[in-house]
Amino acid sequence: MLGIPSSTYYQWYARWVDGDVDALADRSPRPRSVWNRIPDDIRQAFLEFALDHEDLTPRELAVKYTDEK
Repeated sequence: MLGIPSSTYYQWYARWVDGDVDALADRSPRPRSVWNRIPDDIRQAFLEFALDHEDLTPRELAVKYTDEK
């Protein structure tokens, strides 16, 4: 009748049972953290390293950075 998948209905129902109406509030679908994000300090160090070695290909640059740092 609602035009939604039954799995969605049962997920909403389970949230309602666990936490009343407040549990039905919209939640962000994005993860709280990104597992492969490079920290800013390492990113900056790599950029400086890359600028010092402009003649290398990306693969060579990655290998050289990994070996030296």
